[in-house]
Amino acid sequence: MAVHLDSLDRLPQCVKPGISYKSAFLAERKPQIFRLSMSMKKILSQFPLINWLAMIVGALLVTLAAPGERCNSSHQAQAQPGPAQQKRVAPKPTEIVGEVRVVGATAPIRKLDRSDEPSCENGTAYVETVVVNDGRLANVHVGIASGTMGTFKPPRKPVIVHQVDCLYVPRVQGLMAGQSVLVTNGDPTMHNVHARQAGNSVTNKSQPVGAKPLELASGPAGSVLKLGCDVHRWMRAFLPVTDHPFFDVTGRDGTFKITGVPRGKTVTLRAWHEKFGEQEKQVKAGESVVFTFRP
Repeated sequence: MAVHLDSLDRLPQCVKPGISYKSAFLAERKPQIFRLSMSMKKILSQFPLINWLAMIVGALLVTLAAPGERCNSSHQAQAQPGPAQQKRVAPKPTEIVGEVRVVGATAPIRKLDRSDEPSCENGTAYVETVVVNDGRLANVHVGIASGTMGTFKPPRKPVIVHQVDCLYVPRVQGLMAGQSVLVTNGDPTMHNVHARQAGNSVTNKSQPVGAKPLELASGPAGSVLKLGCDVHRWMRAFLPVTDHPFFDVTGRDGTFKITGVPRGKTVTLRAWHEKFGEQEKQVKAGESVVFTFRP
């Protein structure tokens, strides 16, 4: 979390760098403590024993008010646990949860060279073919096998793929058969949307600057709609197609959650990755599962 220096004065003393919580407690209450002490001094000076007891009680109150130099939790910057530290929560009876792991060495992340298109070099981008964080794999589509869950109408709302800084965003997302795909161009340069499916070219159209979104058909369930740009050949996007809504895509923590699964139903779960291929596991609603890929 970034902390701006000009905002420090608006933060409570307990979160300012270099100031202990006990010091902050006393500093914030200095005016009140001073006024109270001046009033009590006149009264207690007449009763030496009470004065002595008051000093002891006051010291105890200050110590208890800031034990271990703590601060109210609403003012503390909470450290977010990494993937290996995250607390696991048991899935609900209608959920399937899990994670996707990688065992073995993977190539280090490298910067993406977009020097061929200077207008798209906005910040640093990285090659995202394989994104691993603490042994967990991102951009994995996990879903129940098509043809096993009955009939579902596709959503009217289209899936949207953005072209930003000469990248497809998001790189991987799920798509239902019959659901349309809209590809937008937010870059100050022309793109060429080349869609392939099952090894065949299904669409190959240019998209100039400021052009309206390009609409694509989903194709059949069980296939993967793959997008590329013939102008900027590093651009890739992948949309696995299912005939139902029971799927998810792993984030950078490698986890997924599939909801709405019929209680007690055993299903075939598939994990698909653009480089490592596909795996299947039998799993029951209300259970958790781990997929492991090896480079």
